[in-house]
This record gives sequence, C-alpha cells and structure tokens, in this order.
Amino acid sequence: MNKGKKRVLIVDDDEEMCEEMGEILKGEGFLVDAVFNGLDAEKIMEQNRHDLVLLDMKLPGVLGTEILRIAKAIKGGAKILVMSGSDIVTRFKEESEAAIPGSQEALLQLADGIISKPFKIEDILLKVKGLLR
Repeated sequence: MNKGKKRVLIVDDDEEMCEEMGEILKGEGFLVDAVFNGLDAEKIMEQNRHDLVLLDMKLPGVLGTEILRIAKAIKGGAKILVMSGSDIVTRFKEESEAAIPGSQEALLQLADGIISKPFKIEDILLKVKGLLR
C-alpha cells in the first residue's frame, strides 16, 4: 500500500513544529515519523529505514551531531537535512574549510543540506524534494 513512498523522519524538540511539518509532508505524499529527542531518534532509526531525516541539532538526550553520525553510518542511510538556528549555519559556512576533525562543523559536512530556522514552508519543501529526487 505504501510502496514507492519516501519515508521522512523529523527529529526536533519542538513538538508543534514536528506536527505541522508532518502534516505538510504527508499532504505531499510522504510517510512521516516524528520524534522529539535524540534517544527516540536512535530507536526509530534502528526500526525503520528512512529516506530523509530532518534534524535539529539541539536535542534533549542525544545531541544532533551524534544522530547525524548514526544516520550516516546506517547502510543505505538517509539523506540528512539539518534544521538549526542561523548562527550554526553561518558558522558552518564560514568555518567549513578550516573545520577540525570531530568538531561540530566537521560533522555538519556529513549533512546533505542545511536550512536556517525559522524557514518558509516553500523553502523546506524545495529542499526535501530536491534531496529525494
């Protein structure tokens, strides 16, 4: 019944945002899982294969950088779209060439895309669809 549909995991401690994004993505034909902390993200990634993870970097439990590392280590792993405050995005863009291995900036290089919060729905839908082509 769900054959061919792409599965998206939203990992963010803002439950309202997760619910809203989930409804929008479901309306676009995606299967959606949402969790609100790093521990639940780890569990659900072990149980299901996701095509895309929308990942906030500031999470309770397990940090977003660790979830990013775990998601990329899974065979046939998901694309990762990091959602975070503009300060991290700006720092990443400025420091990515000089990133120290193991630093947050170096880990962000594992991401397939980064989008600053707050974002417009149209912008994130374009990124999601672009990554899942």
